[in-house]
Amino acid sequence: MKNKYFLLGVSVVVLVLGILLLLSLGFVNLFTGRATSSLVDINISLGAGGAPTIQNVTTEAATLNLNLGPTVTYFIVNFTVNDSNGYDNIDTTTANVTLEKAGATPRYNVTCQRTATYWTHYANYSCKIPVYWYDLDGVWVVNVSISDLSSNVAVNFTSRVTIGTLTGFESGPGNITFSTLSAGTTNQTASNDPLLLNNTGNQNITQGNIAINASSLIGETNSNKAIYAANFTIGNITGSAAECDYHDSRYSTRINMTYGSFTNINNSVLPAGNYTINNGATGQEELYLCILEIGSELSQQYYSTNKSWTIKIA
Repeated sequence: MKNKYFLLGVSVVVLVLGILLLLSLGFVNLFTGRATSSLVDINISLGAGGAPTIQNVTTEAATLNLNLGPTVTYFIVNFTVNDSNGYDNIDTTTANVTLEKAGATPRYNVTCQRTATYWTHYANYSCKIPVYWYDLDGVWVVNVSISDLSSNVAVNFTSRVTIGTLTGFESGPGNITFSTLSAGTTNQTASNDPLLLNNTGNQNITQGNIAINASSLIGETNSNKAIYAANFTIGNITGSAAECDYHDSRYSTRINMTYGSFTNINNSVLPAGNYTINNGATGQEELYLCILEIGSELSQQYYSTNKSWTIKIA
């Protein structure tokens, strides 16, 4: 409320709610014996009243189970606003819901709509907030705010939601190929790698928790000949045939010969994050394959797996 008050000598004009009152106060000049007076205008502007209040904040669930990436999950928050000056004094455009957690990126509403009004002073609102597959699990604060037409702000942050854990990944391409190879050659790398892993959940997959099992590549014409699984190595570093150097565990891992037996891939990790950035690091892991030796006994033909290779995370 803006209030200007100024008194000079003998009279006051007070303007309250459009009613003009003139209070004449007479003073006698002791030296001249004459009464003197002066008028001073005082303007009082009354504001729209106190701030509105936010009540009855409700969420669609106490625990939010996320969709696997890249599908966004939308979280709905409903609340009631009480404004003593009437619901028409509420500025709907300022309605906002923010989900907050220490160390996490806040998530804001994309839509807030007034869904109902009643009893002159009350309005209901519904807001939709996008939450992503890589958002941290745990308890988040639901911070609700809205303003009235006089910019008085109401806030409420008493509600909480728990985002659940989500573990998942996808990989591609579905087929790894090698260029035409010659019998007796060594350290041959794949022509269409990397094998790219995308983390579609919110859990960091740490070292020792990415594993592979493999089967031998069997001759398509003469099935008595094969490139054995133990001749393959896999690693997350390439260049100068680094993926072939299984003697140094920093570079690659030799795959177990026994089909159905998983081999942990050394130094391989898959952090949670927005893998759609597609920079090879955020929410991603790149794996490279090598054939250590093409046996000199192998004949010219196509070789392929008769059982799919499997990569798993723990």
